Amino acid sequence: MCKWYVVYSKPNCEQIAKNNLSNQGYKCFLPKVKVSRTRQNKRIQVLEPFFCCYLFISLDLKNDNIAPIRSTYGVRGLLRFGDYYPPVEDEFVEILLDMANSEGVISVPLPKFAPGQSVKITGGPLSGYDAIFLCKNNKERALLLVDMIGIKKYIHLSLDDLVPTYPSQDGSVE
Repeated sequence: MCKWYVVYSKPNCEQIAKNNLSNQGYKCFLPKVKVSRTRQNKRIQVLEPFFCCYLFISLDLKNDNIAPIRSTYGVRGLLRFGDYYPPVEDEFVEILLDMANSEGVISVPLPKFAPGQSVKITGGPLSGYDAIFLCKNNKERALLLVDMIGIKKYIHLSLDDLVPTYPSQDGSVE
C-alpha cells in the first residue's frame, strides 16, 4: 500500500530532485508558491518550494526499491529516524494537492490589513521599520504612515512587503 514520505533534498535542488525521481518512475509532489522578489530594482514573481529542501514521494516500502532514491542527483535521502521512515498523513498531502494547480503551485492569499493596524515592513530600503496601515491604493499597494526619526511620513509600498505585527482593531490578524 502506497503512502506519502518526505524526501530531503540538497539546498535549492528540490525541482532537480523531483525531475530525477520522476524520471526513475517514482510519483512525486513538490508544492510551490509564487513569491515576490526584487531583482535589478524590479519586482518579479518567482516560484519557490513551499517547504524548503523537502518534497513528497509516494512509496510502498514493502515492494518499492528505495535504494536508488538516496543516490539520485539533488537528493540527500528519505526523511527517517534511525531505521524508521515516518509516513506523512494522507490528509495533509491531499489538502496540499487540492490547493495546488496542475503545476503544483499553491496560491496563498495576501493578508488583509485593517486601517490603523500596525505592520512591519519586510522588503525594500525601509525593511525592519514599523508602520501604520492606512488603506489599500490598489490590488498590490498600500498607503502607510511611518515614523522616521520622529518625523511622520506617508509612503506607498507593495502589500508583499508588509506583515502584521499586532492584531487589527477587531482583534484579527488575517
